[in-house]
Parts: sequence; C-alpha cells; structure tokens
Amino acid sequence: MLIRKMILLLVAACILPELLFSQQLNLDMEDLKPDGSFAPWKVGFGEQQAKSYPVVADSTEKKSGKYALRMNQSDSLAQFGTVQMILPGGYEGSMIKYSAYLKSKDVKNWAGLWMRFDDNQGKTLAFDNMEKRSVKGTTDWNEYTITLPYSKNVASIYLGALLAGPGTIWFDKCSVLIDGQDIQQLKPASRKIYPADQDTAFKKGSGVHIQLTPGREKNLLVLGQLWGFLKYHHPAVAAGNYNWDAELMRLLPSVLAAKNKQECNMLLEKWVDALPKSDVREKAAPMPADMILRPDYGSLFEKNVLPLTLQKKLKGLLAGGGAAEHYYIGMMPGVGNPEIKNERVYADMKYPDDGYRLLALYRYWNLVNYFFPYRSLIDHNWNKVLEEMIPVFIHAGNETAYVLACIQLFGKVSDSHAVLLSRNDALEQWRGKLRAPFEVKFIEDKLVVTRFYTDTLNIQEQIKRGDVIQKIDGKDVGTIVKELLPYTPASNYPTQLREIARAILRGNKEYAELLVQRGTSILNIKVPRFPMEQWFGFKNILEDTGKKSYEIIRDHIGYIYPGTYKNSDLDAIKKAFADTRGMIIDMRCYPSEFMPFTFGSYIKPAPGNFVKFSKGNIQTPGAFYMIPPISNGSRNNDYYNRKIVIIVNETTQSQAEYTTMAFQSAPNITVIGSTTAGADGNVSPIYLPGNIYTWFSGIGVFYPDNTGTQRVGVKIDQVVKPTVEGVRQGRDELLEKAISILNAGK
Repeated sequence: MLIRKMILLLVAACILPELLFSQQLNLDMEDLKPDGSFAPWKVGFGEQQAKSYPVVADSTEKKSGKYALRMNQSDSLAQFGTVQMILPGGYEGSMIKYSAYLKSKDVKNWAGLWMRFDDNQGKTLAFDNMEKRSVKGTTDWNEYTITLPYSKNVASIYLGALLAGPGTIWFDKCSVLIDGQDIQQLKPASRKIYPADQDTAFKKGSGVHIQLTPGREKNLLVLGQLWGFLKYHHPAVAAGNYNWDAELMRLLPSVLAAKNKQECNMLLEKWVDALPKSDVREKAAPMPADMILRPDYGSLFEKNVLPLTLQKKLKGLLAGGGAAEHYYIGMMPGVGNPEIKNERVYADMKYPDDGYRLLALYRYWNLVNYFFPYRSLIDHNWNKVLEEMIPVFIHAGNETAYVLACIQLFGKVSDSHAVLLSRNDALEQWRGKLRAPFEVKFIEDKLVVTRFYTDTLNIQEQIKRGDVIQKIDGKDVGTIVKELLPYTPASNYPTQLREIARAILRGNKEYAELLVQRGTSILNIKVPRFPMEQWFGFKNILEDTGKKSYEIIRDHIGYIYPGTYKNSDLDAIKKAFADTRGMIIDMRCYPSEFMPFTFGSYIKPAPGNFVKFSKGNIQTPGAFYMIPPISNGSRNNDYYNRKIVIIVNETTQSQAEYTTMAFQSAPNITVIGSTTAGADGNVSPIYLPGNIYTWFSGIGVFYPDNTGTQRVGVKIDQVVKPTVEGVRQGRDELLEKAISILNAGK
C-alpha cells in the first residue's frame, strides 16, 4: 500500500507534463537512442530513484526483437524504481488494456506493471500497480495485463513497470488497446475547453492574509456554506463557466474588510446577483418521501443569518432543480459513488497561503455535506465542525500544521477510508522517519509485541513475543495514544488502535527506549530503529503474502485465505474440499480478487439478497436514496453444504467487509471475531491544495434488513478476541475457536 501511495504522489509531482502526441511509442523497446535511452520511456520519478534502480538496454535477455529494458536495485536509498511514459487522454472508448512481458530474477519483494489515469487537474481517476498479484522470485517471461475503465475525463495516461526492493526485472513487448484497438493507430479527440479552465488568475496563490476576529469567523462560516451551496446548485457553475476557487479568492478580501455582518451580507447578495440569472421557480417541489438522508444547508436558511431577499434567491435555485451534467461533480457509472472532477491540486503549494488553506477546508466540508452518504453517522454536528476548524486552518503556521489540520478534519467524518494517502515529508518527520522492526498490537488494552520481521539483527534476543510495552522513549503508551487519536482517522476505536499500533514505534531517534513488562518483570530495553526507506528489505508480515490461498488443515477442515485467493483456484478448491468437515474463511486480510459472486455461488444453494446501497445524485445534492437489494448465488444443488466459519477483526475492511456480507447470506455461516473496520462502499478520491490526497466512502452499504455497516462493521455471531497469554504461547485463538465450532457435535 505504501508504494501505491508513493506512486500516486510522485507521478503527480515529478513527471513533467510533456504529453506524447506523436504515436511512435517504442512499445517494443527497439528504438535505442544514441545516449542509451528508450525515449519516450523515462526512468524513475527523480534523480535518486534513477540511480538506485538503473534501467539499461539488454540484448541478451529479451522477449522479442533486439532489446528489452533491464532494471535492478543498485542501492537501498529508494524504496522502489520505475520506468514509465505519459500519454494524452481524450481518446474515445470505455476500457484500456495495457499488457507487457516481464521476466524476473531474485525479486525479494515484488515487481509488476502499473497504470494510472489523471484528469486535467492532476487528480487520479484510476490506478493499478499489480501489488496484490505481483511478480516475485525468479520467473521466466510471462505476459501480464492491467485493464482499467476509461472515460472522457482522462487527461493523462501513465503506464510502465516497477521493482520494489532487491532483484532484477526485464520489461519488453508492450501493447496498449482502447476497446480492442491499438492506441498507436488512434488519435486523441480534442477536449472541450471550459471558461473555468482558462481562469488562472490565482494559480500561484491567493495573496490573502487573514487576521481572525469573532466577527470575521462568523462571516467566513457563512461564506463557506454559501460558496459550497452555489458550487453545487448554480447552473452557471455547473456548466464550467467559473473557476470557483478563483471566485472565492476574488471575494475574500471584501468579506474580510466588511465592518459588520450587515455589510458582509450585502456583499454576499451582490455576489449572487452578479451570477447569470437561472430559470427558477418561486417554490420548490416537495422532497421525495423515499429519501433516507435529507440535505442540510447549514445556517443559510436560519433566521437572521442571511437577508430574506437572499434566502429567497437561494430557495429559487433549489426549486429550479439541479443540472444533469456538472463540471465539478458527477456519479460514477454503474456504481454511483461521487466522481469529484476538475478540482485543482495546487501541487506546488506545499504550505498553502491563508486563502488556499481556507479553500481546503471549504472544499472538503462541502463535499462531505453534499456527497458523503454517512453524514448522519458523524459524531459531531457537521456545521459546528466548519465553525471549529476555521481557526485551526487559518492558524496553521507551517506545512506540518497544515497537513495535521487536514488529517484532523478527515478524522471528524469517522470513516476508515478517510485517511491521508499522499506522502508528505514534513508529516513523515513529525511521525518519525525511523521505526523499530517488529509488530505490535493492542490486545486486552495493552500494547503487545506480536510478531517479528526476518531481518532484525537479533531483535528477538531482546524483545519477546507477548511482551507488554508500557513506555516508549519515556512516555506512557496511554499518553501517546491520546495524543495520536485526533490524527488517526478511522470509523471506530478498534480501527484507530490498529493504525496507532502501526505507527507508535516510529521516531527520529536511532534507538527506541522501551519499558517492558514480561511476566512479573519490568525491563528497560533499547532497540534500534530503521529508516522507513529500508522497510522493503524486510519480509512484509503485515500482508502475509506468502500464505496459501487454500489448504486442508487439521481435523480435515478446509481453510481459505482471501488475501492470496484467486478465482482461478475455485475449481481446485471444490475438488480439494469435497470431503472436508467444514470450512474456515479467514477474512483478516484484504481479498486479492472479487469473491462475492464467484465464491458466493459455491457456498449458496440458490440466489439471495445480501446488500442494499444508498446513493446520492447531482440533481439534489445532499439527498440520498436507497436502491433495491442486490443478490448473489445461483441454483446449485452441488453447493458446499457443511458448516462455514468466517473470522474477522479490525483488519477486515471495505471489500473484506462487503465479501463477508455476501457470504453471510449463505446457510450454515458463523462469523466470529471482533469489530471490523466499518468502512464499506466504493471510495471517492479527494484532492486538496498542496496535493493532499484522501478518500471517503462514496455509497452507503446496508444489509437487506437495512442494518448499516459503516462504523459498526459486519454482524458478528460470536465475539472472540486474542489474549496476551495466547500471544505469548504463539497461538491463533480465533483460528482455534473456528476449528472448535466446526468440530462441535462430530
């Protein structure tokens, strides 16, 4: 996941926007330049990457023709290396298929192809780097493929190959097809240029300095709500006639200079009046009765907030109905989660000025207010959040404080998807660039050492599995947790603890000084920390990528590990499990393939509903509707008719939760474990100034009986949690419980 985040950031920040309008793409690697390069292919996202992972022509190892590209790790100063090219978007079509041949030797971590689509503002629309189906070890030439949905909003197509950690790969014979046609035979269509695209007046900064007073804070609160309301409701903004970021910057100085509320309101009404008149009605039609979440317009229609004349104009916009197409927002075809479009990233503003920090808050707050399906589950009054966060963003005095303000804002929505995904050097320094090389988890409210990495310089001679860490660098673990909670976004407390456990051993000191309880003894232990850049030299136990996708374990029980499962394994699984006593599905991972309909049909005798979705729309921003339930399974007399136990915990998130719901609609299912991550539904990417990249859950996910999963997780039949003593003994107590359930009554 870390490499995925790094690629998303580095591509946006480091590749120059020189699109290849010539269709001589050198996909077969045969065009070797005099300097030894293979233009238009580029090496690395920067000088250090290019040095750490050099790419050269190889005439001895190739799939076809005279040459292949060879990449190897020369040092460990960069986490991964890439070779890539950038193509223009604008093609007609709905699907891109990128294929290439790879050969590998002694790849310790992983390698693969990668492809990414960006819109014209640098926002990622789709991405795949084969991390879940990667190339490892030593392999002969094999063809690999990435297929991604394509849309007219794609402005740039990035593609290439990558290597993470030690080893060597060869890369040759690529092809890029759009709806089955060779991209080299196609010409990009010209993209429509909107007036909003041409307004670059504030591209480098707002020039606004904000000195807060109580009166200004109230005016900025109303401005943020009105700015967002008009952004998603006014037809002229929807048509792309305004760069709405720039319009905010134009208005801000006047609002800040207003002497009182009345003067500010006059400015706001004048601003609205300057927009083109829209076709509105006097009275809005009644909201449909089948809404499960109604719009919330903040304080805009409260008494004595805005003049009645302005409120009437805003109600007229509501009565006029929303636009069918919108420059800034859409709904993803088929799925229905928000497609956030044409939002400027301002990647060069590592520390945005006052105006752009305020823009970041306004942009995120309004997206949540109008397009987050779980707004009603937020612990905080969302309107109060805007009020409380204005001074936090304005007073953020440096890059670190700004990024922390964004993370704190993300945490307010209580969504495990709503985390910071982009890399930020200032934040890495704050978190700590070094980390102790073993795994800890919170078990029985204690921070417990659970597992070790392979290359740890005899760390196991000092730290033992089951040790309870009480202090880190002289500070109580409980105190550290309280300090990190506001900056650890998640749907629920167990998932926050999951994330804190992954970060708590980080620091900038070369050694971590630990106060450890081992049995009745209290020990002071000093362990080394390693640079984060070296972590890909360790075996990644967090992913458990070496686990078998299926096997027969003791007592003749079938075991499925979705983290490495492939749908192509299903026929073999059916044969192997034909005489098993029962089955365990260990969902303490993220499924490597989509299983609800393939594997779901194996364990169900007949079709049955398993999920319902709530979705929003751009015509009535802020309103959400429930759609009919979805079923999985088919008529199958040969289904797996024995008992099945599914194991879940806080690592069960998103697709893992959705897959669990799909399997729960089968007979003979028992789910054991503890609260899952409570973040279900397709994600929608969000970019904020400074290239801050995050997600939120874009559709609501419910059981057929309308029970929600967001924040609470999936339904659990038996709560089972690990114990400190079990960790000390090296036991998997949840797996043991699953086996005992299947053996009961035998």
